[in-house]
Amino acid sequence: MRNLSSRQKEILVFCEAFIQSNGYAPTYQEIANEFSFKSPNAAYEHLKALQAKGMLRVVPRISRGIVLTGQVRATQKVSSLLS
Repeated sequence: MRNLSSRQKEILVFCEAFIQSNGYAPTYQEIANEFSFKSPNAAYEHLKALQAKGMLRVVPRISRGIVLTGQVRATQKVSSLLS
C-alpha cells in the first residue's frame, strides 16, 4: 500500500465497512460526521488524497460516488491496514 496516513487508513476502513453494511458509499457529510470534521470539504480533501494514491475513485457530480479500487480488495482486507 502506498504510504497512507493514519487518518487516511481510518477513512478507507470506514468507507469499506459502510459500503459492506449498507450496499452504497457514504456521503462526504457522513464521513465528516464520523470523524468530527467541521465541514464535508475536509472529508473530500482526504478522499482526493486517497484517490491520488490509487486506493479509491471519487466519481464527480454523483451522490455517494466513492468507489473502492480493485487494489484495495485484491491486496488485503482494508481493516488489516490498522494493524
